[in-house]
Amino acid sequence: MKFGLFVFLLALSIGAFAQLEINEVCASNYKNLEVNGETPDWIGIKNSGIAPVELQGYHIADQSSVQNLFYFQNGVLQPGETILVYASGFPERSDLDAAFSITSNGETLVLLTPADDVVEQVSVPSLRADHSYGKTPDGWKYFTEPTPNAENTTTAYFGY
Repeated sequence: MKFGLFVFLLALSIGAFAQLEINEVCASNYKNLEVNGETPDWIGIKNSGIAPVELQGYHIADQSSVQNLFYFQNGVLQPGETILVYASGFPERSDLDAAFSITSNGETLVLLTPADDVVEQVSVPSLRADHSYGKTPDGWKYFTEPTPNAENTTTAYFGY
């Protein structure tokens, strides 16, 4: 009985970290999403768990600029919800603008907890303009029709 309770509590604690995930990335956005007259690169973060997640302190790093981490300032992401981080390179624009942009030649993005534990690390491949790289039930795939702030339900491809 005690062992079963331990396994259950361990699974719960691991699940708490696994709720947030990088869901989709667009590294060369020219027309699929406009924000205040701009077309920034973007990163979709999804709560795939069953409980709300307090975002404050979670952060994103791109491998090219460890000094320019993006930190969520506040907010709660409900189960099934997605929030976009704009990889614009202009953090002064809003609380959701990162100080880095994403190279279309490919790079690695890392989502971390407030305690600096890695939630997820994604190696984003080279992407064509206005394409994205996102999660599907079959793994990560390319999307020629990105789905910012929505389920990744458009046709997806394993490669170009």
